[in-house]
Amino acid sequence: MRLKQLIQFEKENLARQNISYLLIIFSIFLFSIKCFSQDTEKEKSLNKLQKVYNYLDSYYYDSVDYQAITSAAIISVLKELDPHSTYLSKEVLETAEESLKGVFSGVGIQYFIYKDTVFIISVTKGGPSENAGIRAGDRIIKVGEEIAFGNNINNDFISKMLKGNKDEEVKISIYRKSVDKLIDYTISRNHIKISSLDACYIARPNIAYIRINNFAKNTISEIENGLKEIKEKEDFNSIILDLRGNTGGYLSTAVDLASEFLDDNQLIVYTEGLNAKRNDYKASKNGFLKTGKLIVLIDEVTASASEIVAGAIQDWDRGLIIGRRTYGKGLVQRPFYLNDGSAVRLTTARYYTPSGRCIQKSFDNGSEEYFKDIGKRYAHGEFTNRDSIKMDDSLSYKTILNNRTVFGRGGIMPDIFIPYDTNQNNQLYKKLWSNNLFNKYYIYMVDGKDVYYTYSYNEMDSLLDKNTILQEFKDYAIKENIEIDNNLWDTAEKYIYRDLKSVILKNLFGTVAYYKISNEFQDEFLKSIEVIEKDDFSKFGIIYNK
Repeated sequence: MRLKQLIQFEKENLARQNISYLLIIFSIFLFSIKCFSQDTEKEKSLNKLQKVYNYLDSYYYDSVDYQAITSAAIISVLKELDPHSTYLSKEVLETAEESLKGVFSGVGIQYFIYKDTVFIISVTKGGPSENAGIRAGDRIIKVGEEIAFGNNINNDFISKMLKGNKDEEVKISIYRKSVDKLIDYTISRNHIKISSLDACYIARPNIAYIRINNFAKNTISEIENGLKEIKEKEDFNSIILDLRGNTGGYLSTAVDLASEFLDDNQLIVYTEGLNAKRNDYKASKNGFLKTGKLIVLIDEVTASASEIVAGAIQDWDRGLIIGRRTYGKGLVQRPFYLNDGSAVRLTTARYYTPSGRCIQKSFDNGSEEYFKDIGKRYAHGEFTNRDSIKMDDSLSYKTILNNRTVFGRGGIMPDIFIPYDTNQNNQLYKKLWSNNLFNKYYIYMVDGKDVYYTYSYNEMDSLLDKNTILQEFKDYAIKENIEIDNNLWDTAEKYIYRDLKSVILKNLFGTVAYYKISNEFQDEFLKSIEVIEKDDFSKFGIIYNK
């Protein structure tokens, strides 16, 4: 969330900059690459812009904040190139790299702010806070000598206070409902892992489910360890790989993941650009499912590295793709670091799936229209009706082994289309989420009741009787001044119960518990189970070795 807020701030800040500053600082940006260009027209343009800068330096009536206008100018320059070449400030870059590197230094808690108070909703297993004795339901009152409640606190403020260098100590004062005074903890910050593996479990006999949220440095080892752990308890010969909502990450990790499913030396992806010669990436010998049934789940948010994996699986007729058309990002970015800790993430090449298709959707009408594409797909009916999807026949390709038709320039089309359930757009349901009512109810439910932390997963699952928990949640929502329309409640009840139960179990037992519950309400997941159990792969021309 913080990363999104920072990126949005950069965009809003850009809009406030004067266009003259853009032209002036643009000259600096281009002048730095002058020595690489022998083109006469480029030289003339650079000289022209350099003169404008000189005039500013010599004659402008006031001082100039060069750091601010340089950042704004670089953002605008890159915006003119393509939608995915971007400038990242030092703060945004650090947050982005934390996620991909899979580690940061902190105290190991998850929290949310409710009524100006920081509530801890979970603690990292084996992390500094859990080892110190902090637990879900605690309120953070002070961090060091800083007051951590009131109108002035926000997520950035709390995050900066809790993060720091490894082994640095931080004092945290906690209020716990069952204790009549504040509890002081001195916690030594440590490395906290950010897992890209949300869930890995046996979904049905012989079927493993894997969900990853991005393609990070440690993704493959996390998956391998997860599969090894569950295989010690129960074997499997089929995998559901869930890439819904996964916006990508490292290209190398995508190649390594696809390699786990494809035969040795099969092409996974190749990249090529004006200044980057063709580079082929092929599968290696080792892998955890070179044979067996494979399903890949996708949706409209599935992008970039996720599309590389889905495209390779589809092009080699190795597995079935289930869900909705992916985002359509087929451009490769490379970071170039600047002297103030910021970076330019520059598009250097296109990537192509094994059949030769580039799935990058058009951005001919500019970045603004490009980023509106998902909303337009929804308005056009594409999320609910496959026939609403119009793909250009001139951009059709054939899969390698079975000669099936696939398309380029617009994402990966699924083999089995699953419509989006529009009941999830129910206004009451969205209001419950926008008010963070599911997490708030969890705190309300367990607050001061230590017994909840002694229950096993199965015990807790059996306690969450549908009718009882829904009525209690409804009463709580009314108490929190949420107006309940019973017709809207009835329409959304399935999703309210799903999310309520999932959130409660996630906060008590982790993300695997969340997906074990949530998946059983999702059509994409249930269809995957059906296809695997019925062995319907041959209907779709999918080849796998039994």
